[in-house]
Parts: sequence; C-alpha cells; structure tokens
Amino acid sequence: MKLSIKSKEEILILFSKKATHHLRVIEEAIKARGEAVLLSNYYPLNFQVGEKIDQPPRLFLGERDLKEFKVIFFRTTGKRWEEANLIANYLRDNVKAGSVRIVDPVILEGRPYLAMKAYQMFAFQRAGLPVPRTIYGSLQFLKQVVGDRLGFPAVIKRSEGARGERVFLVQNQAQLNRLVDELLAQEQEEGKRFLAQEFVPNQGDLRILVLGNQVLGAIKRVRQRPDEFRNNVSRGGRAFAVKLTPFLEKIALSAAKIAQLSFAGVDIVLREEDDEPFLFEVNRSPQFKGFAAATGIDVADKIAQYLIKLKNQVKD
Repeated sequence: MKLSIKSKEEILILFSKKATHHLRVIEEAIKARGEAVLLSNYYPLNFQVGEKIDQPPRLFLGERDLKEFKVIFFRTTGKRWEEANLIANYLRDNVKAGSVRIVDPVILEGRPYLAMKAYQMFAFQRAGLPVPRTIYGSLQFLKQVVGDRLGFPAVIKRSEGARGERVFLVQNQAQLNRLVDELLAQEQEEGKRFLAQEFVPNQGDLRILVLGNQVLGAIKRVRQRPDEFRNNVSRGGRAFAVKLTPFLEKIALSAAKIAQLSFAGVDIVLREEDDEPFLFEVNRSPQFKGFAAATGIDVADKIAQYLIKLKNQVKD
C-alpha cells in the first residue's frame, strides 16, 4: 500500500490483515459525518536511521509521519505486535501530550499484555471482580491438578484467542489426557500457554459493549446446537438485547478499565441456578454485526462519533 504524501486524513484506523465489514462500516460512518479517514494495515510501516547521529528518528506509514494524524485507532493487531508497538512507543516518545490521541494501542514497553486471558484473570481477581475458578500453568501441570481442583466438566482454553477459538470442553480425566497430548506440540512450538476453568452451567452468556467508559448495550447469546457449549454468535448462537442491572454495568466498566480499552467486548456468564455473574474475559477487538442487529444500536456510528470527538479535542 502506497500512501500519498498529500494525503491529509486526520483519523487513522489500523488493522492486521484485511479491511473487513466491521472496518468498512466504521469508515462509511465517519465519512457520512463529513470527516476523512484512512484505513491501513501495518505493511506500509517504515523508518530509516543511521544517516545523521543528531537527527531524531521518524516513523512513517508509507510517506506519512505517524505524528501527522490526530487520532490513531488500533482496531486489530493480529500477529503485528512488533509494528504496532513501534507505533505506540514512537508516539509516546515523540509527540507532545494531547497532540495525537491513541485509541486502544497494543501494550507499551514495560506494561503487561492485557489481551491475554491469563493476565486478565489475575488482574480481575486482584481488583475483586467475580471470576470463575481458574488454573494457569503448563499443560502437564493442568493434566495433573484439574480433576482434584476443579472437577469435571472443565474448560481448557488458550490464553491468546478470540471468538471461541482454542477453547475445549473436557468431561473427564481421559478426555483431558488426550487433549493435552494433542496440544503439547503447540504449547512447545508456539510458546502459547493454556488455562483451565470451571464450567459454569448457563442458559447463555452476556456480551456487553463498552465505548469511552460508557456501556453501549448488551446482548444475551444462547447456543442453538446441543453439541456446542459455546454461546458465540460466530458459532451459531442466537442473540437478543437485554437490559443490564447497575451491578453488571459496574463489572463491565471496571473490567474494560483494567484492560485499558476504550472499545471492548466484556463477556459475563450468569450461573444457571442463581444468576451469579462470572467475568470470563474482555475482548480488545469485538465483532459487532450480530450485536447491532439484536439491539438496533448503530455501533459503527457510535465509534465514528467517538473518534471524531477525540480528533476535535486534539490541540493544534
């Protein structure tokens, strides 16, 4: 992707692979409000150093210095953590406060990886939020302790993942043993860790969208297949709008704040027997097509308004 040096968009939305439907509808919503926006992946990122020792380094997206944008929204990062961290640290170190607004950057140097489920469970527990019983450790460790500490059924999930991927339900020790044998190579080769969590019986879960420290709304997702334990809409779950109690809103806002996200999808499961809430995770790039259809909330336009508001707050 070659960006023209004459390009003067002030809002930049970064994505990891391709411009999906969710990106396009945000782009259209911003343009509908009379603002220019640039969608870009991380491929055009470039810099050059070593020419003059006294010349400060500059980081470019194509031919645009990243400092020229007023708002940069890290919509998705995927595996582009190196490039995304370059951008976030460059802006932190080279722009004066308030001159560029960064929305949901990847984790800056020296800060924890907040998108990882393991860190989230640790941080939520520390903050006193209700979380399911969770064990973190090597797969071999999980194989040894899950039966005694959690019992069965239990959920095994990779610490990094989304949309219900890399999540497994085991009904007994034999199933856990087979699953661990299947995943061991992945754990060793990719360096990805897993969690074990108690299975909370439920009649669906809540997906709550938070934007700019406000709750946009919530849906209840209900699985439709008898052989499926996940409620994700992307896996065939049915979604409908629900009204949250003040307590659940407080949990969602606290969780998004801990994860340091302006736009977040907070997942809460209500235990079937007593509606006791359990906070399972916060997603940093939630899908919202099903949410919008179920609630009637124009999420893309809400995001557009939020980004434009941030742009207008930037000091020239």
